[in-house]
Amino acid sequence: MSYLIEEHWQQPKWYLTPVLKPLSCVFARIAQQRHQNFLQHPVMKWPVPIVVVGNIHVGGVGKTPMVIALTQALQEQGLKVGLVSRGYGRKSSEACWVNQDSHAADVGDEPLLLVKKTQAPMVVASKRVEAVALLLSQAQVDVIVADDGLQHYVLSRDLELVVFPSEDVGRVLDVLPNGPLREALPRLQSVNAVIVSRTQDWQDAKALQQQLGLSANVALFQAKVTEGELYAWNTQEAWQGKRLLAVCGIGRPEQFEQSLQKVGVKVDALKRLPDHGLLDWNTLPEGIDGIVTTEKDAIKWQGELPLPVWVLPINATIMPNLATWVMDQLALSPTQII
Repeated sequence: MSYLIEEHWQQPKWYLTPVLKPLSCVFARIAQQRHQNFLQHPVMKWPVPIVVVGNIHVGGVGKTPMVIALTQALQEQGLKVGLVSRGYGRKSSEACWVNQDSHAADVGDEPLLLVKKTQAPMVVASKRVEAVALLLSQAQVDVIVADDGLQHYVLSRDLELVVFPSEDVGRVLDVLPNGPLREALPRLQSVNAVIVSRTQDWQDAKALQQQLGLSANVALFQAKVTEGELYAWNTQEAWQGKRLLAVCGIGRPEQFEQSLQKVGVKVDALKRLPDHGLLDWNTLPEGIDGIVTTEKDAIKWQGELPLPVWVLPINATIMPNLATWVMDQLALSPTQII
Protein backbone atom coordinates (compact mmCIF):
# COMPACT_ATOMS: atom_id res chain seq x y z
CA MET A 1 0.00 0.00 0.00
CA SER A 2 2.80 2.42 0.92
CA TYR A 3 4.50 1.75 -2.43
CA LEU A 4 1.24 2.54 -4.25
CA ILE A 5 0.89 5.84 -2.38
CA GLU A 6 4.50 6.83 -3.07
CA GLU A 7 3.95 6.04 -6.74
CA HIS A 8 0.85 8.24 -6.60
CA TRP A 9 3.01 11.14 -5.37
CA GLN A 10 5.05 10.96 -8.57
CA GLN A 11 2.26 10.08 -10.99
CA PRO A 12 -1.16 10.91 -9.47
CA LYS A 13 -3.79 8.21 -9.86
CA TRP A 14 -7.33 9.47 -10.38
CA TYR A 15 -8.87 6.82 -8.11
CA LEU A 16 -6.64 7.67 -5.13
CA THR A 17 -6.97 11.45 -5.09
CA PRO A 18 -10.64 11.56 -3.93
CA VAL A 19 -9.76 9.23 -1.06
CA LEU A 20 -6.50 10.83 0.05
CA LYS A 21 -7.21 14.52 -0.55
CA PRO A 22 -9.64 14.96 2.39
CA LEU A 23 -7.10 13.31 4.69
CA SER A 24 -4.41 15.67 3.42
CA CYS A 25 -6.61 18.66 4.25
CA VAL A 26 -6.91 17.44 7.83
CA PHE A 27 -3.17 16.72 8.05
CA ALA A 28 -2.29 20.15 6.67
CA ARG A 29 -4.57 21.86 9.16
CA ILE A 30 -3.02 19.98 12.08
CA ALA A 31 0.51 20.83 10.89
CA GLN A 32 -0.42 24.49 10.50
CA GLN A 33 -1.98 24.60 13.96
CA ARG A 34 1.12 23.06 15.55
CA HIS A 35 3.27 25.75 13.95
CA GLN A 36 0.90 28.50 15.08
CA ASN A 37 0.99 27.16 18.64
CA PHE A 38 4.79 27.30 18.53
CA LEU A 39 4.74 30.92 17.36
CA GLN A 40 2.21 31.94 20.00
CA HIS A 41 3.82 30.06 22.90
CA PRO A 42 7.59 30.57 22.82
CA VAL A 43 9.67 27.79 24.34
CA MET A 44 12.78 28.07 26.49
CA LYS A 45 15.75 29.80 24.86
CA TRP A 46 19.26 28.39 25.22
CA PRO A 47 22.48 30.30 25.96
CA VAL A 48 23.84 29.54 22.48
CA PRO A 49 22.03 29.95 19.14
CA ILE A 50 20.41 26.93 17.52
CA VAL A 51 20.24 26.46 13.76
CA VAL A 52 17.68 23.88 12.63
CA VAL A 53 18.37 22.25 9.27
CA GLY A 54 15.23 20.39 8.25
CA ASN A 55 12.80 19.68 5.47
CA ILE A 56 9.09 19.68 4.74
CA HIS A 57 9.35 16.49 2.68
CA VAL A 58 9.01 12.89 3.78
CA GLY A 59 12.15 10.93 3.02
CA GLY A 60 15.54 11.96 1.72
CA VAL A 61 16.19 15.41 0.34
CA GLY A 62 19.99 15.40 0.60
CA LYS A 63 20.03 17.05 4.01
CA THR A 64 23.01 15.26 5.58
CA PRO A 65 25.60 16.64 3.10
CA MET A 66 24.23 20.13 3.82
CA VAL A 67 24.66 19.70 7.57
CA ILE A 68 28.20 18.43 7.03
CA ALA A 69 29.08 21.32 4.70
CA LEU A 70 27.63 23.96 7.04
CA THR A 71 29.32 22.48 10.12
CA GLN A 72 32.71 22.24 8.44
CA ALA A 73 32.44 25.79 7.07
CA LEU A 74 31.61 27.18 10.52
CA GLN A 75 34.50 25.21 12.00
CA GLU A 76 36.83 26.71 9.40
CA GLN A 77 35.88 30.10 10.84
CA GLY A 78 37.09 28.91 14.22
CA LEU A 79 33.63 28.35 15.70
CA LYS A 80 32.94 25.44 18.03
CA VAL A 81 29.91 23.69 16.61
CA GLY A 82 27.74 21.22 18.51
CA LEU A 83 25.32 18.83 16.80
CA VAL A 84 22.03 17.32 17.95
CA SER A 85 19.68 14.90 16.23
CA ARG A 86 16.93 12.41 16.92
CA GLY A 87 19.07 9.52 15.75
CA TYR A 88 16.49 7.89 13.49
CA GLY A 89 16.36 4.09 13.56
CA ARG A 90 18.44 3.54 16.69
CA LYS A 91 17.51 1.11 19.47
CA SER A 92 16.98 3.62 22.29
CA SER A 93 15.21 6.96 22.63
CA GLU A 94 17.38 8.17 25.52
CA ALA A 95 19.94 10.95 25.16
CA CYS A 96 23.44 9.65 24.41
CA TRP A 97 26.72 10.90 23.00
CA VAL A 98 27.85 9.99 19.50
CA ASN A 99 31.53 9.07 19.36
CA GLN A 100 33.90 7.92 16.62
CA ASP A 101 33.59 4.33 17.87
CA SER A 102 29.80 4.36 18.35
CA HIS A 103 27.63 1.81 16.56
CA ALA A 104 24.98 2.96 14.12
CA ALA A 105 22.42 0.72 15.83
CA ASP A 106 22.91 2.71 19.04
CA VAL A 107 23.09 6.26 17.68
CA GLY A 108 21.73 6.16 14.12
CA ASP A 109 23.57 6.02 10.80
CA GLU A 110 23.39 9.72 9.92
CA PRO A 111 24.61 11.00 13.34
CA LEU A 112 27.55 8.59 13.22
CA LEU A 113 28.43 9.80 9.73
CA LEU A 114 28.16 13.44 10.86
CA VAL A 115 30.59 12.87 13.72
CA LYS A 116 33.09 10.99 11.58
CA LYS A 117 32.99 13.76 8.97
CA THR A 118 33.11 16.78 11.30
CA GLN A 119 34.53 15.54 14.64
CA ALA A 120 31.97 17.84 16.29
CA PRO A 121 30.52 16.95 19.71
CA MET A 122 27.09 15.41 19.15
CA VAL A 123 24.18 14.10 21.22
CA VAL A 124 21.14 12.19 19.96
CA ALA A 125 17.79 12.01 21.73
CA SER A 126 14.16 11.62 20.73
CA LYS A 127 13.51 14.74 22.77
CA ARG A 128 15.92 17.22 21.23
CA VAL A 129 15.69 19.42 24.34
CA GLU A 130 17.39 16.63 26.29
CA ALA A 131 20.07 16.40 23.60
CA VAL A 132 20.81 20.13 23.83
CA ALA A 133 20.87 20.02 27.64
CA LEU A 134 23.35 17.13 27.71
CA LEU A 135 25.50 18.72 25.01
CA LEU A 136 25.76 22.05 26.82
CA SER A 137 26.43 20.37 30.16
CA GLN A 138 29.70 18.85 28.94
CA ALA A 139 30.80 20.67 25.78
CA GLN A 140 31.69 24.29 25.15
CA VAL A 141 30.16 25.36 21.84
CA ASP A 142 29.43 28.63 20.07
CA VAL A 143 26.47 27.38 18.04
CA ILE A 144 24.35 24.24 17.78
CA VAL A 145 23.22 22.76 14.47
CA ALA A 146 20.14 20.55 14.80
CA ASP A 147 19.99 17.88 12.11
CA ASP A 148 16.29 17.69 11.28
CA GLY A 149 13.73 18.78 13.87
CA LEU A 150 11.94 21.47 11.85
CA GLN A 151 8.62 20.13 13.14
CA HIS A 152 9.99 19.40 16.65
CA TYR A 153 8.55 22.58 18.12
CA VAL A 154 9.51 21.99 21.74
CA LEU A 155 13.04 22.91 20.64
CA SER A 156 13.65 26.63 20.29
CA ARG A 157 15.51 27.79 17.22
CA ASP A 158 17.22 30.97 16.14
CA LEU A 159 17.32 30.05 12.46
CA GLU A 160 15.27 27.62 10.38
CA LEU A 161 16.88 26.31 7.19
CA VAL A 162 14.86 24.06 4.88
CA VAL A 163 16.47 21.74 2.34
CA PHE A 164 14.26 21.45 -0.76
CA PRO A 165 15.10 19.03 -3.61
CA SER A 166 15.64 20.73 -6.95
CA GLU A 167 13.58 18.13 -8.82
CA ASP A 168 10.49 19.24 -6.90
CA VAL A 169 10.85 22.95 -7.65
CA GLY A 170 7.82 24.10 -9.62
CA ARG A 171 5.80 20.95 -8.95
CA VAL A 172 2.35 21.02 -7.37
CA LEU A 173 2.89 19.10 -4.12
CA ASP A 174 0.35 18.10 -1.50
CA VAL A 175 0.80 17.08 2.12
CA LEU A 176 0.46 13.54 3.43
CA PRO A 177 -1.06 11.21 2.43
CA ASN A 178 -1.98 12.69 -0.97
CA GLY A 179 1.54 14.06 -1.41
CA PRO A 180 5.07 13.81 0.00
CA LEU A 181 5.01 16.87 2.28
CA ARG A 182 4.95 17.03 6.07
CA GLU A 183 3.82 20.64 5.86
CA ALA A 184 2.26 22.61 3.03
CA LEU A 185 4.45 24.69 0.71
CA PRO A 186 3.43 28.03 2.31
CA ARG A 187 5.48 26.92 5.35
CA LEU A 188 8.52 28.02 3.34
CA GLN A 189 7.39 31.62 3.80
CA SER A 190 8.06 31.44 7.54
CA VAL A 191 11.58 29.95 7.50
CA ASN A 192 14.79 31.96 7.36
CA ALA A 193 16.34 30.25 4.37
CA VAL A 194 15.72 27.59 1.74
CA ILE A 195 18.56 25.47 0.32
CA VAL A 196 17.70 23.99 -3.07
CA SER A 197 19.64 20.73 -3.09
CA ARG A 198 21.28 18.80 -5.92
CA THR A 199 21.03 21.51 -8.55
CA GLN A 200 22.68 20.46 -11.81
CA ASP A 201 23.62 24.01 -12.78
CA TRP A 202 23.42 27.25 -10.85
CA GLN A 203 19.92 28.59 -11.46
CA ASP A 204 18.66 32.16 -11.61
CA ALA A 205 17.88 33.02 -7.98
CA LYS A 206 14.90 35.25 -8.76
CA ALA A 207 13.32 32.56 -10.93
CA LEU A 208 13.77 29.98 -8.17
CA GLN A 209 12.24 32.31 -5.60
CA GLN A 210 9.20 32.79 -7.80
CA GLN A 211 8.82 29.07 -8.44
CA LEU A 212 8.97 28.34 -4.71
CA GLY A 213 6.74 31.28 -3.85
CA LEU A 214 9.34 32.80 -1.53
CA SER A 215 9.21 36.35 -0.27
CA ALA A 216 12.27 38.60 -0.23
CA ASN A 217 12.61 37.89 3.51
CA VAL A 218 13.56 34.26 2.86
CA ALA A 219 17.20 33.77 1.87
CA LEU A 220 17.80 31.37 -1.01
CA PHE A 221 20.80 29.09 -1.45
CA GLN A 222 21.67 26.43 -4.00
CA ALA A 223 23.71 23.30 -3.42
CA LYS A 224 25.63 21.21 -5.90
CA VAL A 225 26.73 17.72 -4.97
CA THR A 226 30.00 16.42 -6.35
CA GLU A 227 31.19 12.85 -6.16
CA GLY A 228 34.54 12.07 -4.60
CA GLU A 229 36.85 9.21 -5.47
CA LEU A 230 35.68 5.70 -4.70
CA TYR A 231 37.62 4.43 -1.68
CA ALA A 232 38.11 1.02 -0.10
CA TRP A 233 36.16 0.30 3.08
CA ASN A 234 37.51 -3.08 4.20
CA THR A 235 39.97 -4.15 1.54
CA GLN A 236 43.22 -3.27 -0.18
CA GLU A 237 42.02 -4.60 -3.52
CA ALA A 238 41.06 -2.41 -6.45
CA TRP A 239 37.44 -2.33 -7.55
CA GLN A 240 38.26 -2.40 -11.24
CA GLY A 241 37.46 -5.73 -12.86
CA LYS A 242 35.11 -6.84 -10.09
CA ARG A 243 31.51 -7.90 -10.56
CA LEU A 244 29.95 -5.19 -8.44
CA LEU A 245 26.66 -4.91 -6.62
CA ALA A 246 25.46 -1.37 -5.89
CA VAL A 247 23.71 -1.20 -2.51
CA CYS A 248 21.98 1.83 -1.05
CA GLY A 249 19.43 2.54 1.66
CA ILE A 250 18.77 6.23 1.11
CA GLY A 251 15.65 8.26 0.41
CA ARG A 252 16.34 8.69 -3.31
CA PRO A 253 18.40 5.67 -4.46
CA GLU A 254 18.32 6.68 -8.12
CA GLN A 255 20.63 9.58 -7.27
CA PHE A 256 23.31 7.21 -5.98
CA GLU A 257 23.01 5.11 -9.12
CA GLN A 258 23.36 8.24 -11.27
CA SER A 259 26.43 9.25 -9.27
CA LEU A 260 28.07 5.89 -9.96
CA GLN A 261 27.50 6.40 -13.68
CA LYS A 262 29.00 9.90 -13.51
CA VAL A 263 32.26 8.62 -12.01
CA GLY A 264 32.45 5.69 -14.42
CA VAL A 265 31.72 2.83 -12.02
CA LYS A 266 29.91 0.05 -13.88
CA VAL A 267 27.85 -2.25 -11.70
CA ASP A 268 26.42 -5.66 -12.52
CA ALA A 269 23.45 -5.54 -10.15
CA LEU A 270 21.49 -3.08 -8.02
CA LYS A 271 19.96 -3.55 -4.59
CA ARG A 272 17.74 -0.80 -3.19
CA LEU A 273 16.99 -0.86 0.52
CA PRO A 274 14.45 1.24 2.44
CA ASP A 275 15.82 4.53 3.76
CA HIS A 276 18.09 3.66 6.73
CA GLY A 277 17.54 -0.02 5.86
CA LEU A 278 19.92 -2.85 6.75
CA LEU A 279 21.45 -5.18 4.19
CA ASP A 280 20.74 -8.90 4.59
CA TRP A 281 24.04 -10.41 3.51
CA ASN A 282 22.30 -13.74 2.83
CA THR A 283 20.27 -12.25 -0.02
CA LEU A 284 23.11 -11.16 -2.29
CA PRO A 285 22.91 -12.28 -5.93
CA GLU A 286 25.25 -15.02 -7.09
CA GLY A 287 28.44 -14.17 -8.91
CA ILE A 288 29.02 -10.87 -7.12
CA ASP A 289 32.54 -10.35 -5.77
CA GLY A 290 32.35 -6.76 -4.52
CA ILE A 291 29.96 -4.08 -3.28
CA VAL A 292 29.83 -0.33 -3.87
CA THR A 293 27.72 1.71 -1.50
CA THR A 294 27.11 5.08 0.13
CA GLU A 295 28.89 6.39 3.20
CA LYS A 296 25.58 6.34 5.06
CA ASP A 297 25.21 2.61 4.36
CA ALA A 298 28.82 1.62 4.97
CA ILE A 299 28.78 3.30 8.38
CA LYS A 300 26.44 0.50 9.53
CA TRP A 301 28.76 -2.28 8.38
CA GLN A 302 31.30 -2.97 11.10
CA GLY A 303 33.42 -6.00 11.78
CA GLU A 304 34.38 -8.67 9.25
CA LEU A 305 32.37 -8.54 6.03
CA PRO A 306 31.92 -11.39 3.52
CA LEU A 307 32.82 -9.24 0.51
CA PRO A 308 35.13 -6.32 -0.25
CA VAL A 309 33.33 -2.97 -0.08
CA TRP A 310 34.07 0.34 -1.77
CA VAL A 311 32.39 3.61 -0.85
CA LEU A 312 31.45 6.61 -2.97
CA PRO A 313 31.67 9.86 -0.97
CA ILE A 314 29.74 12.98 -1.92
CA ASN A 315 30.38 16.59 -1.00
CA ALA A 316 28.08 19.61 -1.11
CA THR A 317 28.99 23.09 -2.31
CA ILE A 318 26.48 25.72 -1.18
CA MET A 319 26.21 29.09 -2.87
CA PRO A 320 26.24 31.86 -1.87
CA ASN A 321 28.30 31.26 1.27
CA LEU A 322 25.87 29.75 3.79
CA ALA A 323 28.23 29.86 6.77
CA THR A 324 28.88 33.58 6.29
CA TRP A 325 25.15 34.26 6.12
CA VAL A 326 24.48 32.21 9.28
CA MET A 327 27.21 34.05 11.17
CA ASP A 328 25.82 37.40 10.03
CA GLN A 329 22.30 36.46 11.11
CA LEU A 330 23.48 35.28 14.53
CA ALA A 331 26.10 38.03 15.00
CA LEU A 332 28.83 35.42 15.36
CA SER A 333 32.40 36.51 14.74
CA PRO A 334 35.19 34.34 13.32
CA THR A 335 37.50 33.00 16.00
CA GLN A 336 41.26 32.79 15.68
CA ILE A 337 42.19 29.14 15.16
CA ILE A 338 45.30 28.26 17.15
